[in-house]
Amino acid sequence: MFQLIIAIVAIALVLLLVLAAMYFGGSIYDESNARAAYAKNVNSATQIEAAMQLYFQDKSANPAGEDMPLLRNLLSWGYLKEIPEGDWKVNSAALYKPIKIQDVAQCSAMNKAAGFNLSQVPSQYEGCPPCNGAEGSQQLADAETFKKWPGCQFISTAATP
Repeated sequence: MFQLIIAIVAIALVLLLVLAAMYFGGSIYDESNARAAYAKNVNSATQIEAAMQLYFQDKSANPAGEDMPLLRNLLSWGYLKEIPEGDWKVNSAALYKPIKIQDVAQCSAMNKAAGFNLSQVPSQYEGCPPCNGAEGSQQLADAETFKKWPGCQFISTAATP
């Protein structure tokens, strides 16, 4: 009987520790997830950029098309092994993965994980400015400042998939 009580108390303590870690360390987990998402997006963008450069080296011209049709073409021509996850915006002038408006917290966390100062962002964007040619970035006076920020978003909800 004593061993049963000890086992129940031990299980309760472990559960209590797990709950406390989730409650008090939640921001650490969120930050880690943001860093992982940032690294995944950087790696995917690097693969796409390398595929486009390879195509350019082979054909002496930029690949035709843009966005997902361009990625499908690069895949079918053998320049990409697989299409990176997400809805990428790709053409010869820009390469970015827009963040849906409902993911502003994730976008902001990615910008923070990349080491950018969120206080530079106008308050209406909540740490996630439109950048890298995304719709609305032309309206920002500091659009050039945000071009290298990893988290991008569409301003228009109609343009958001």
